[in-house]
Amino acid sequence: MKKLLGSLFVIAMLPAALMVGCSAKTTPSSPGVGPTATPVGTAIATATRTATRTPSRTPTSTVTATPTVTSTPQTGAAPVSLKTADIFAVWAYADITNTGSSSICGSLGMTPGSSVGWTGLTLACGGVTEIDTPYAVAAGTDVSNAYLAAQSATSTATLGAGSDLVGLTLYPGVYTVGGDLNLNGTVYLDAQGNANAVFIFQITGGLVVGNGSHVVLLNSANAANVFWQVAGVTAGAALGTTVDFSGTIMAYSSVSVNTGTVVLGRVMALNGQVTLAANTITLPSPLF
Repeated sequence: MKKLLGSLFVIAMLPAALMVGCSAKTTPSSPGVGPTATPVGTAIATATRTATRTPSRTPTSTVTATPTVTSTPQTGAAPVSLKTADIFAVWAYADITNTGSSSICGSLGMTPGSSVGWTGLTLACGGVTEIDTPYAVAAGTDVSNAYLAAQSATSTATLGAGSDLVGLTLYPGVYTVGGDLNLNGTVYLDAQGNANAVFIFQITGGLVVGNGSHVVLLNSANAANVFWQVAGVTAGAALGTTVDFSGTIMAYSSVSVNTGTVVLGRVMALNGQVTLAANTITLPSPLF
């Protein structure tokens, strides 16, 4: 694959971006005896939804800046552990909706929301549903803790507000963005032969990925070790149409995934909804 090296320089040990609180969830003494499958097509109404549903966001480019990034590998960031939540390819707090035909290779979870727009959505690869079950409640706590761990990781490089990652080759590290982060094209994440290398993006605004964009993994980079922590309260994360995306999105608010987009990783909305539209979402190895 093509490797593009932008004009890059090191900015060491910047503090982590804005800490944003997450919705508190109480961890039960036991998540139960593991996940139990819930047939697709069944609406589960075991809890009263308290969250406000957030509309899907259409990706729009606001990029004007050229990011300042590192050109050499940084001190290895610690991996972010999702613990009991690592089985979920899709996770939401309030709601999960789908239009068209979507396939989820992994599990689907939600709490405290109690209904899912199942039409056209299928689970594969042994995936199960956990909707406001004890396991889902425990996993919700683990999703919140993983979000905070990514947010508090020590920064190794900075990207300006409104930066576009297009055309860049980035090495392992923790990248802090003081505002929205855009991708309108292709970005390359290069692990330089280290399959355990970790990439963390700390985004204080929204993540906006334009139509047809790609996140390309190079030299043993693993989607399981790529994390996009999105703190925007109203912006959330929006993936355009026919995007090829890699990594786990942990958004403070909502995530919208538009028509034809493929995700190798996870989409997780801590305080909002996940909106799907004819997508394929696959958990990264080593789970599958």
